[in-house]
Amino acid sequence: MMGNRAGRIAAGLLLAISTASAACGAPDSDEAILRVGVEFVPVWGPDTTRIFTEEGFEASLAAEIGRRLGRPVELEKIPAAEQDAALEAGRVDLVIGREALSSTRFDANAPGSFAPGPSFRVLPTGYRSGLSVAMPTFTTVREWEDLAGKTVCVSEANIRGRQLAQSLGASLRVRRAPAEALIDVRTGVCDASIHDDRSLSLLLASDEWRKFSATLPEAALSALVVAVPAKDADLAGAVEEALADITRGEDWAKKEAQWASDVAFDVYLNQVGNDCH
Repeated sequence: MMGNRAGRIAAGLLLAISTASAACGAPDSDEAILRVGVEFVPVWGPDTTRIFTEEGFEASLAAEIGRRLGRPVELEKIPAAEQDAALEAGRVDLVIGREALSSTRFDANAPGSFAPGPSFRVLPTGYRSGLSVAMPTFTTVREWEDLAGKTVCVSEANIRGRQLAQSLGASLRVRRAPAEALIDVRTGVCDASIHDDRSLSLLLASDEWRKFSATLPEAALSALVVAVPAKDADLAGAVEEALADITRGEDWAKKEAQWASDVAFDVYLNQVGNDCH
């Protein structure tokens, strides 16, 4: 596990370094920089041992696309509602976002979902997931609506999770990273913590999380997609080819398992208070 953690930190630093070098005028020309719009840009601290695992896969996917295209990546924080306009104006070369899918629970077209227009080519990544929660097994919450008035933890990057919690009338507690949100559930600060169901289910399946494995059916299903201006056929083709290598089904299973392992390790390293039961 330590080796995996070190590898993830190194990968994160490579993304940070490539982003910083692009911003500071490295030898690469501006045209060589791959400008990627995302809803949340990871925060890189000076103490690399304190880099937390992020909520989603947007930043890591951007880094992998950049490596395969041989271009340094520059992430730009753009709200979902503005991402299509940013692409249209050429502010970014591509967008990695969450496209809402039909769902039997709650409004799948809620604000915050990426909705690219007809002038963009939307490339699937093969990843889709609804939202779910981690809760103590003694919880009285039996359905999503029971979270009304409860304290719900959500990470900064989990924008759809924040919107869902607010729509339910929950008392929202925003934390820097998923590990911090989950620590607050374990120590009794929060009644629940919202995350992607696919990754969270792997975390909750481990023995260490048995007492905090109460959950709810997934809601607000979305797909991770990459959007490129349709007029840029060369870039669209290159990105599509890169995605074919990156996003095979078995690779997503590995990414999800790694996320669960890394977040569990983050919790182990950073939890100070005792479990609430």
